[in-house]
Amino acid sequence: MRKWTAMAGIALACSSAAQAQTKAPDGAYGFDWHGDTPCRKMDQAALRRFQSCEDGGSGFGDGVRPLLTCRHGKNDEWVIYASKAQCRDARATMEANAP
Repeated sequence: MRKWTAMAGIALACSSAAQAQTKAPDGAYGFDWHGDTPCRKMDQAALRRFQSCEDGGSGFGDGVRPLLTCRHGKNDEWVIYASKAQCRDARATMEANAP
């Protein structure tokens, strides 16, 4: 029983740490690169809707890397940037390089 209690405590601590890392600064914007969404403002309420988020990401070759890459479902992956201008530039780069 002690073993399970310890494991539950570790899992809870890891979950709390992951949620703490999933924060974007005020003024952050993102878009779903699998879809046709424009850049949208990302606040903490929007970030809580995602199933998972990771720090960073590879970006789209424009030299600016996203702050976060977040998944909401199987076929959507949002990239979150520090500003609206960075988001728009990344989206434009992605669209310009699309087949």
